[in-house]
Amino acid sequence: MIVELSQGLNKYLSTVGVKQIYAIYKYYLKHFIEGFLLSFGSILGAVAGINYVLQRQPDFFGNLTGSGSRNISVKNPEDIKHSLQELQLDQAVYEQVMGIIQLLKSPLGETEKIRRELFQVKASKGILLEGPPGNGKTHLAKAIAKEAGYHLIEVSGPNMHKKFLGDSEALLANIFKAAKKNQPCVIFVDEIDALIPKREANDGSAIGKHYTSLTDKFLEEMTHIDDNDQILVIGATNFIARLDRAATRRGRFDAKICLSLPDAEQRQRIMSAEFDRLKLPQSAEIESFRKNLIERLTILTEKFSPIELRSVFKDAKLYCYEHKLGNYTVDVFVNAAIQIQSQERLKMRN
Repeated sequence: MIVELSQGLNKYLSTVGVKQIYAIYKYYLKHFIEGFLLSFGSILGAVAGINYVLQRQPDFFGNLTGSGSRNISVKNPEDIKHSLQELQLDQAVYEQVMGIIQLLKSPLGETEKIRRELFQVKASKGILLEGPPGNGKTHLAKAIAKEAGYHLIEVSGPNMHKKFLGDSEALLANIFKAAKKNQPCVIFVDEIDALIPKREANDGSAIGKHYTSLTDKFLEEMTHIDDNDQILVIGATNFIARLDRAATRRGRFDAKICLSLPDAEQRQRIMSAEFDRLKLPQSAEIESFRKNLIERLTILTEKFSPIELRSVFKDAKLYCYEHKLGNYTVDVFVNAAIQIQSQERLKMRN
């Protein structure tokens, strides 16, 4: 039988040319590869699907364990390093902040509850910090938590947007759950305009629907903060006009604190504090150097933010170190201020 098949095959091959044999070979090879890739792709898709489902199964506490959830970092008040004194706030803002802190620090005993009900006083659920970059919004939020004795949860608005559907909302829910478990607690949302933008800007796209869904979830979580809960949401933004109007209404964000650029007196206080960190010996000569330096810098730094003022001293110290200078000079600080000023002007042009 095998001999007959072999003879038949040899006879067939002798009647067809090499080109026909190559065409038959190419045809069957092509279909084999296509079938293999299709089967391999199906297996990979099935494995990825199973892995995704397993990742999103609820854990023992009922929380999602996929990319929409992670361990929420909660900082204790004593571990917060920022203080109000370092900010050198103007008097009006300082009094506003101290009023908020005083209300947060009041223990919610039975007497305090009666007094609040009598005078219809409620602690704010939320505070908005607005102002140009580098004006100390993050610093102030942390200082409020520290001064009030609240735990702190830090959130970045842009980082709230996750890849998988529903993960962002799950993460937001877990943040508020963590705050309730760790009362009293401040939830600080930096760049909150990336988290709750205006919903009327939704263009109907998948991204627009995602932003609307996340804003809705944020409003829901804010609404669920009870009057007796010791939870404060602080949002920081450079663009307050971009925020959803429903999210910023009274009852959600009751206080707005505007941190504008420091005036001459504030700049002098900030620079004086930075000068003290140079740890120079006390003498009449050093005091004269301090006075001359701060006077010169006050004129040069008219539109500097607090972080830029601190950068002047940081850059001057680095320059002295790199060039192995024995002493600080006024010119070193002045040149550092001019350099920062030039960089900011270049950014504005670009």
